[in-house]
Amino acid sequence: MATRSVHVFVHNETNLVLERARDHVETGMWSSDGRARPPEQIPAWTTVSMRSESDGGLLPEGTEARVTYAVGGEDILGLHWNNPLVGTNSYHQSTTAAHHAIRVGGEGSDAIVHFFFRYSQLRETGFLPSRDGFRFPNRWGDVPYSVPPLRGSAVDLKFGNARNGLCGGMVLAAADYFQSRMVIPNVDQPPPGEQDPLFLYLVDRLFATFSVNNISLMLKLMNPAYPDTDENVASWFAGATGRAGVMVHEEWPLIRADIDAGRPSPMFLVTVKSLNAFDLGKCHQVLAYAYQARADDVELRVYDPNQPGADDVALRFSTRTVGERVVVHHNVNVMDDDGVSLRPTYCFGRFQYTPRTPTVATRPRAETDVPRQVRLEHLGTELLSEQVTSSGTREYDVFDCGTKKFRYELVGQRQRSALTAHAVSYVDPRFEWMINGRPVPTGADQRWTVLASPSGHAFTQQYDPGASADRDVTITTTVDGANLVLLNEPGDGSYSLTVRVTVTEGGSGESQRAEMGVDVTGAREHVPGLNREINACIQRRLDELRLESPTAEAIAAAIYAQLGRPEDPLWDPDPLMMVFDEHEVLVDPDQALYDELAAVEAPPEEIAFGYTGARAKAVLTRTARTVERATVSEGLDRSVTGSVDEFAPDMPQ
Repeated sequence: MATRSVHVFVHNETNLVLERARDHVETGMWSSDGRARPPEQIPAWTTVSMRSESDGGLLPEGTEARVTYAVGGEDILGLHWNNPLVGTNSYHQSTTAAHHAIRVGGEGSDAIVHFFFRYSQLRETGFLPSRDGFRFPNRWGDVPYSVPPLRGSAVDLKFGNARNGLCGGMVLAAADYFQSRMVIPNVDQPPPGEQDPLFLYLVDRLFATFSVNNISLMLKLMNPAYPDTDENVASWFAGATGRAGVMVHEEWPLIRADIDAGRPSPMFLVTVKSLNAFDLGKCHQVLAYAYQARADDVELRVYDPNQPGADDVALRFSTRTVGERVVVHHNVNVMDDDGVSLRPTYCFGRFQYTPRTPTVATRPRAETDVPRQVRLEHLGTELLSEQVTSSGTREYDVFDCGTKKFRYELVGQRQRSALTAHAVSYVDPRFEWMINGRPVPTGADQRWTVLASPSGHAFTQQYDPGASADRDVTITTTVDGANLVLLNEPGDGSYSLTVRVTVTEGGSGESQRAEMGVDVTGAREHVPGLNREINACIQRRLDELRLESPTAEAIAAAIYAQLGRPEDPLWDPDPLMMVFDEHEVLVDPDQALYDELAAVEAPPEEIAFGYTGARAKAVLTRTARTVERATVSEGLDRSVTGSVDEFAPDMPQ
């Protein structure tokens, strides 16, 4: 039985057909199941699986593998997983700016992980701070209040004070009004105190955020000793997850799932590192209502109770790796003790939230309160039939091992694609469909001709010179109001269509439109044995590299590459984390030091790692620091204690 395994599911939530470009098992092997190898294709709107495991040899080991998929010969999705014998599991995904790859799951010795490949589009809930957030700011005078469980009892004392903020109550209350489909109260000034029912409701909702789970998670993430990254000493022994892993792999997926389901997501921001539980009040709460993910970068739009009416407040962060600090750039208005500077966000998380009907009733929110908009959604592609249309033999590139002849088959495919239009805030929507500029005939099973655009599949053009230009293709369509179904003819090969829907409000000339590209894969290439040859070539190259002795330049480059690695967060201070601005950049204190030293005049003959003079000395000095920090075996307690003492003055209190 394998000591370690990773079962990977890839969900292609686009209308692209992904072609396997290369794959490689670095440790272990593909599972013995014949379907465990990455499939050659991932059709549009389908899910495939693959599985690697340790090879069961005499020495126990883990498993590590990589796979890359491409479209039209261009890499578009790269996946990597590593389930080691010792230490935590790690995963990486990469894609282009027009797409986004999401990872869910992946823990344990026999890990199951899901990767979702999506278009990079703005995903919204319909919430808008300027319309659905409170009109007044989270700014209160000296207004004491009773703790809700004691209100009206014999021990009803004023334990709380609104001057410390009611942001959590405002966030949950705004979510309540939105979920209950009620308009936000039209109140421009903060309620004066407990004589106001809205004030009592906000206090009640504030205390709803003080659950045991919420508070314990925040206190854990506030602890100054809690690691920032997943590359920490404890991770090798206890699988400890740092703040980076908490944000990227635990809390962000929960927030994203809320928004994908159309629900705003209450969340907290850890803006202080402290062992003092009363410093919880220095943290902040916001309401996430929309996000856009491009490749590894995420922009999360939030309602900030401290900035009423602001629709441009957001958190920006990268999901690229949890082996480094995840720096959250933001323009949330949470002030430091000096009342001037903004606090950094060390971590964030999702509040456990149960919707509640507001006790202060308002009128129902009419659909017209939400601006009209039209969205197109691709519901998926179904393969109806396929047949071999032609075959032959030609030469193919085998990585860097030259070319080799293989027999190929061109397979014609008949597919059914379904699209639907969402008309938001329309009372009597009328739908008009167009494909590549031509109106779609009304009714069912209408067979007609349209001028199609070239497909991105290069192999189609190899055998059909006409595929590189616009050409007439035959399609069959069925229109049913907001729904469009499209069928292709396999003999037309692969091509692209542009589908547009225009929605008009019945009885008026006001209209809006949405557009989407649809790739029709009417032909695919099947080349038995090609990927096996590519994998063998890669393996031969790797074996050759293992046998070669490294050069002095390679050793120097390897040492220098370590200089950019994050230092261990158990004893290193945080970098300067500034709120984002289009003209600001994050400052790396070490890099700033090197740049300053590099400006010092020095004899040109002093060269180290490609740098001259003082900068070379700085690089060598940092190399010495890196080596010194690596000698943990001389005494872990001594190393940690000394480092904490060294950097303690820089830690936020």
